[in-house]
Amino acid sequence: MWKPLSVPQMHHILDRIAEAGPHADVPSTRFAGTYVSTRVPFRFEARRAIFGETSITQTSHSPMMIEPAERGPHLDYQLGFLLSGGLTVAARFGETVQLSPGNAFLSTSRNSLAGQNDADVSTLVIGIPPSVIRNRGIRVADGPLIAPSATGLDSAVLAFAATIIRASNPTSGNSATIIERTLNELVTGLLLETFGFELEPTEASAGLRARAMDLIIRRADDPLLSPTRMAQELHCSLRSLQRSFSDADTSVAKEIANARIVEATRLIETPPMKRLTLPLIAARTGFASTAALRARFLTVHGQTVSEYRDNLRALNAGSERLLG
Repeated sequence: MWKPLSVPQMHHILDRIAEAGPHADVPSTRFAGTYVSTRVPFRFEARRAIFGETSITQTSHSPMMIEPAERGPHLDYQLGFLLSGGLTVAARFGETVQLSPGNAFLSTSRNSLAGQNDADVSTLVIGIPPSVIRNRGIRVADGPLIAPSATGLDSAVLAFAATIIRASNPTSGNSATIIERTLNELVTGLLLETFGFELEPTEASAGLRARAMDLIIRRADDPLLSPTRMAQELHCSLRSLQRSFSDADTSVAKEIANARIVEATRLIETPPMKRLTLPLIAARTGFASTAALRARFLTVHGQTVSEYRDNLRALNAGSERLLG
């Protein structure tokens, strides 16, 4: 027998996964179609770790039934693994699949999520922003999907995520960034290998360019950053990388230089008392030399650094007179 999830039980779940704000702000539709057993006491435990926009949540709970209902869209894609117990999941096209420990499932829409466990179960779910998948050129079908068979990559993804969620010390900074990227790459590979998704040429090019731009923005101040170095770090050929930028009427080298000049301009605009010399600015922004900085600055702004500073000084003086 089943009964609807009560409000205190909703709050208990949200407290455990640390996912919501004040209880009063929790929409009642979030748990629409969710039921618990009348035969055993309700139990729900969870551990959660967040790395940037990617999360890992491990849960263990008593029997529960979830029917399809309007709950609003997922904020992210949910790649789940059954760790223990048995779970019946409603997949696409009305199929019902009985999952065994180790099986993977993917949900891209909370509205179509449906399943039931008649005994205690434990699951591990990796939450990935849809943009991460789209930027890699993968078009994911809507609704819940079940991995047709286990592969070696399934085990690798699960082992890595389980190890991270069990870590006693929280991670931050560079470690958190590395974990986020690793999870994103592993999940992307799993979607292609296990769930059978394919890369679309146009979207793949845009996805590669988006990943490259993210790298440029974060590493523009590295003087060793170059198209060749980027291709190595992005695990693609230099030709593919260059082509992804030419599709957008630009080039890798041009975007690297533009990102560097943005930061150089910011430093050039600092007040005179805090102003750095051009050689220092060039060194801090990744330019190989002051001459390279001057040349790129002239190309972007249409004036030399001296002219730019003179115009900026005149503009500031005019603003001070108006305010005075």
